[in-house]
Parts: sequence; C-alpha cells; structure tokens
Amino acid sequence: RSVLYPSFQLTPSVDGLQLATLFFFTVLPYTLATIVPVWRTSITDPDLVMR
Repeated sequence: RSVLYPSFQLTPSVDGLQLATLFFFTVLPYTLATIVPVWRTSITDPDLVMR
C-alpha cells in the first residue's frame, strides 16, 4: 500500500469573517464604482452637458 496518497477527506468551511472580507473587498468597491458615476451623472443639468 502506498503512502503517497493518504486517505483523508478535506471538508470546506466558510465562516462569517471570510464572507464579510469577501463582501468588503469585492461587492462593495464594484457597487461604489458603478453607483457614484451614475449618481453624479443624474444630478448634472442636461442643458449644461449638451452645450
């Protein structure tokens, strides 16, 4: 019998800190990167932009 491939199972586990870190480093920056330009565009006077 070979010992190069030991028989053990790896069980994945995800805790709240990992989910919060993932959220703050991915979802939050991309949301802000889309919301801020849209918000700035929406408050701009269209007449001023077209001139």
